[in-house]
Amino acid sequence: MERITFYTDEDVSGTAITIARNQGVSIVTANEASMLGAGDPEHFAYAIQEGLVLVSGNIRDYRPLFNEWTASGKEHPGMVLITAKKARFAGVVASELRLIYEAYDTNMVANRILWI
Repeated sequence: MERITFYTDEDVSGTAITIARNQGVSIVTANEASMLGAGDPEHFAYAIQEGLVLVSGNIRDYRPLFNEWTASGKEHPGMVLITAKKARFAGVVASELRLIYEAYDTNMVANRILWI
């Protein structure tokens, strides 16, 4: 089983990232990738290029990008979108990321949206 690695844009809480990492979750942040300030299409393209599962709370912009990409028949590593209701709770987001990390492999997440 090939473990996934998440890529978080600037919409994901730093506290959630720290908690998830402390639980063993593999995460690359936009800051670490020198992608701060990049647009959503650039974040999505970076995640695809690097084979990372994109994580964001920006449902309004990423869902259409996902739909366009998928409709064109292109493949991607997958996406995790965080609802506004849960985004406020860093511990919940971290726990959900850990559960996804432990339960899914790269093939199970590819070309899908998972929701937190």
